[in-house]
Amino acid sequence: MFCPQCGAEYVPGVTTCDDCDVSLVDELPEGHRPENLDLVLIRSCFGLVEAEELSRALEREGIRCFLNNENMGALFPGAMGGVSGAGLGRVGIMVPSPIADRAKKVIRRTLQNLEGDEAASPRADSDDG
Repeated sequence: MFCPQCGAEYVPGVTTCDDCDVSLVDELPEGHRPENLDLVLIRSCFGLVEAEELSRALEREGIRCFLNNENMGALFPGAMGGVSGAGLGRVGIMVPSPIADRAKKVIRRTLQNLEGDEAASPRADSDDG
């Protein structure tokens, strides 16, 4: 299911776009493919590991994203499984502009959860063991 206005993809069972408040369609019209949408940078990550983690969080929410190696300028749809993060430098996360605000909220929530997980787990350099 896709939003005919912003192009967001949704899991089966969802009938209305959260952002645009319009009914979803089974397929996008030919002229409204994601490659025709304006993409905006919503996060610049320090490496591929962080970018892939955030990309997976966005995809779990039904938000299609693209990773952009800021050193090469090439776009990669979704997670780049199997590609080494060594030497890639900064990696940008891009989404269609109509859903950028929603995607930023998902990233903020994901980062907060990751920081909470790190604070709750014992550190290797602690004196407890």
